[in-house]
Amino acid sequence: MNTNNTNTEVSHPSPTVESLMDEQNSTCCIDSYKGRPTFAINKESPYPFSFGLLKARLIVKHMEALQKFVESDGRSLV
Repeated sequence: MNTNNTNTEVSHPSPTVESLMDEQNSTCCIDSYKGRPTFAINKESPYPFSFGLLKARLIVKHMEALQKFVESDGRSLV
């Protein structure tokens, strides 16, 4: 029976909120997924994210509430 721990998985520190949300250096572009357009944010970073037209339309529809959510640090929509 082999009792040596040969796990070679490297543990990486969890990213900080500041490193994920570097608003000063964030970028956006139009990308695609399975032939459909997507809106990609920080595509070249270790933690990119993107969404398609349906979610983009929902975000635009609720932009005012989203802005208030951001301004209140997540405490309010009004």
